Amino acid sequence: MKVLITGGSGQVGHAVIQAGPADCTLVAPGRQELDLADLTALSQSLQDIAPAALINCAAYTAVDKAEEETELAEQINGIAVGVMAAYCQDSAIPMIQVSTDFVFDGAQTEPYAVTDTPNPLGVYGRSKLRGELAAREHYPGAYIVRSSWIYGEHGNNFVKTMLRLANAGNALRVVDDQIGSPTYARNLAGFLWQVLMQRPEQKVLHCADQGQVSWYEFATAIFAEARSAGLLNAQPDVNPCDSNGYPTPAPRPAYSVLECAPSFATLGLQQTDWRVALRDMLAHLERNPG
Repeated sequence: MKVLITGGSGQVGHAVIQAGPADCTLVAPGRQELDLADLTALSQSLQDIAPAALINCAAYTAVDKAEEETELAEQINGIAVGVMAAYCQDSAIPMIQVSTDFVFDGAQTEPYAVTDTPNPLGVYGRSKLRGELAAREHYPGAYIVRSSWIYGEHGNNFVKTMLRLANAGNALRVVDDQIGSPTYARNLAGFLWQVLMQRPEQKVLHCADQGQVSWYEFATAIFAEARSAGLLNAQPDVNPCDSNGYPTPAPRPAYSVLECAPSFATLGLQQTDWRVALRDMLAHLERNPG
């Protein structure tokens, strides 16, 4: 089966490629070959590639910059998804749209179920919600998989940023009033492949590693595990602060934990504890420091 993976150079797309089944032919064109900001070229590329399935990992993910580049974020995260969904509907092939916890406003104090009503706070979340709606409008059979706080050994992410800053000897302040579930990209990739292979009746699914922490708690865990793995020479000076002490152009949900147990049960899978996943990532990072 020929599977088109968009966003193959990103951390999720890279992980999806690495986890690809041996009996699948993976096609992962770069941004120059498949530009989601050029809808005409995108339509032609889909026709030329003629995949048997599509996993859309491509996204405009610069949360703060999206507040300025609203049109570009909407084009890539929203409108282009509709183009891909329409192609998949017309071609009768499965499609998975990767989405985010940022479609929720964070006002809840308990995990968000797949049936809870999205209410994004910023441009990034609104553009990703537009992608969800476009996928469902143009292809009711499309799968939407929401995840949160994704990190991996490939690409830029919170874990690698914390390690870089710690190794530079910087004193750190990390917010402690935003709560979520860190998710290792390799675990999300495995989940996505299971969705494609099993094709469950449930069309909206949640995938994150098990447990919930603040960014500050996640940072302290990163440093502790990294020291155990020999990736840090000393414990960095890290202090908690609230979101007001670390202002950003885009608002973040204060609580964006996703209810994942039903989705994992649907696929017959077990969630991985977030700290176990973190150790796994650091072990891969140690073996492949680049």
